[in-house]
Amino acid sequence: MLLQNPLPPDLTVLITDTLESPGTFLLTQFVLRAVRDGRKTLLVGLAHPFEHYSAILKKNGLQLASERDKGRFAFVDGVSSSPDVLHTLLLAIVNFIESSETPLIVLDDISSLLWAGAPVLEVARFAASVRSLVSKVTFISFQPH
Repeated sequence: MLLQNPLPPDLTVLITDTLESPGTFLLTQFVLRAVRDGRKTLLVGLAHPFEHYSAILKKNGLQLASERDKGRFAFVDGVSSSPDVLHTLLLAIVNFIESSETPLIVLDDISSLLWAGAPVLEVARFAASVRSLVSKVTFISFQPH
């Protein structure tokens, strides 16, 4: 397994990748480890729907639907949302942080917001707001090539 020790509660990680070296496996390893350690985890999926992450993590022995039903995992679908829902995504993150002691927040592919047509300034404000909110919790952001 890639990660052997629990993630510190105040860790911030930015994962970037290239076409030659994709970073998605790191994102899934962080989620896998946190959920297995009993840590409440929120995945904000901006690049893929829930089923994508569920299929990948199922190969690693983690049933996301079951973990979601037990309250240990939550998913916010940013894929089917329009670019003007940044406020809604932010509220979901706030609510999750307030309901958890030391949550893990994973934001997958913030650049997808730009590809979906969200203005650069709004995405920058969203990113700054999320970063401010998660200053005391573990936060992982994935920015592909």
